[in-house]
Amino acid sequence: MNQNKKESTASENTGISNRHMKRQLVITFGGALILLLSGEAAGGGRNAILGIVLGYGVLLAYLWILVKNRKEIQDLVVSGNILKWLMRLFYGSFLVLTGSFLLEKTSQITKIYLSANMNQNLVRILILTAAVIGMGSDTRKRARMGEMAFSLIFWGFVLLLILSAVHMRVPDGTQMPPLDARSVFFYGYQYFCVGSITSLYPFAYTKIKGDPNQTWSIGKAWMTLSILFGATVLILLGTYGYPGVKSMELPVLNLMAGTNLPGGFLDRFDIIWMALLLFSLLFSIGSLMFYCVKIFLPENCGLDSEKREGYTRGILVAATLIIWVLSIVNFRGMVIEDVYMRLLKFFYGPLFVIITLLAGFRKKGDQ
Repeated sequence: MNQNKKESTASENTGISNRHMKRQLVITFGGALILLLSGEAAGGGRNAILGIVLGYGVLLAYLWILVKNRKEIQDLVVSGNILKWLMRLFYGSFLVLTGSFLLEKTSQITKIYLSANMNQNLVRILILTAAVIGMGSDTRKRARMGEMAFSLIFWGFVLLLILSAVHMRVPDGTQMPPLDARSVFFYGYQYFCVGSITSLYPFAYTKIKGDPNQTWSIGKAWMTLSILFGATVLILLGTYGYPGVKSMELPVLNLMAGTNLPGGFLDRFDIIWMALLLFSLLFSIGSLMFYCVKIFLPENCGLDSEKREGYTRGILVAATLIIWVLSIVNFRGMVIEDVYMRLLKFFYGPLFVIITLLAGFRKKGDQ
């Protein structure tokens, strides 16, 4: 109880606590992982499940290096002339690309479940507006929002998995591809690249109070996400079988539609699941905008409060417009979801690692 009071005091006065950080990580990534990647992972069978374990292990090692060199990474974005703008453009482009990808997927499921006849451009605008108003760039506001929503979102997902697990069978391994080291590495690398999004941690560090070595704090949050994600994959395989999962685009939506509380006193319980999922995705988009502000407007930029507020609004407007435009771009039949994962695996993921390692070498050279 006393510890919670201390954390709350720290949050109110100067920043957010480790607990707030972990809860925001779970809310930010939970919905996106379960909705967007669980179907593909289930399509990988045992190789994907082992890949999740492998990817988490490598991610934990990467987090140790990332936390150790967080200040040096901050310096790369703040100091210098050309270098700082190259770094800001790199991180900023990743944020808006990720935001446009999530916006497109969110608008798709909104169309399927909530507004089939509504103009999709208007839906995207409403989603972005809700994300900006709800999250914005205020650190403590996001912390309070995450604190209030965490129990509902997290335990809501857990309840969904428990109710779904009641009807599942033991997955039939004979229908799945045989174990293959190359496939395990492929899924492990993909999972690591998704987790490398935590490379944005150094830009929130100035607002996090608590243990200066936060590797395990972030690691525990991602362990929770990995357990939820792995459990979802197993339940999908046990519910629909390997051939069934392979034939579905987003099998989690089917899982939601077929899950109800015992007694049948709610006919459309899937709407509640969908509300939880959409809130998590909105929180994710809002988090991406939050980091846009932190990267292009660092804490020690030397602006007074009035100018800082004006620049913050400008950055949020610019990020919102770019995210919206990228979500509707169609270049020769290719849309954002066709290229996003390839960019993450072959460009952003590797460069996140390279930047972190270079920051470590720079630190060692300064010593």
